[in-house]
Amino acid sequence: MEDDKKHSKTLINVALIGLIGSIGAALIANWDKISPSHTPSPVPVHDGSKSQEPETSTFTFTVVPTTGRGGQEVTLYLSEPELRVMVYFNGKPLPKKSLNEGKTLIVTIPGGTKLGSSYFELVKDGKSLGTRQEFIVLQ
Repeated sequence: MEDDKKHSKTLINVALIGLIGSIGAALIANWDKISPSHTPSPVPVHDGSKSQEPETSTFTFTVVPTTGRGGQEVTLYLSEPELRVMVYFNGKPLPKKSLNEGKTLIVTIPGGTKLGSSYFELVKDGKSLGTRQEFIVLQ
């Protein structure tokens, strides 16, 4: 009888240790979702050159349509109005028409553009605004 009590206490202890270990592992794995981030913002260092690093912001843009041919007009919808932004297609600047107080930009895909995957990028004051948006050039 005494052996049964010891055995059941041992099983309970092992189960509790396993439970605590599982909860601890889950907390550690999801700590970034549980605790708000208190990391200080990095201090920008300016060396006088124009940086191509993206700014940390919530700026986004959408390309419509996402496929097309050379010579076709494409619309870029911006999350925030930007009148002084440059539009780049595969790293080359494009002329643009600005509408809707800078929230909508119209550009033309250059004729003779290589078929396949291409990208749009928006740059302001030498800094990339957000991520590149893919565009597929068709025949």
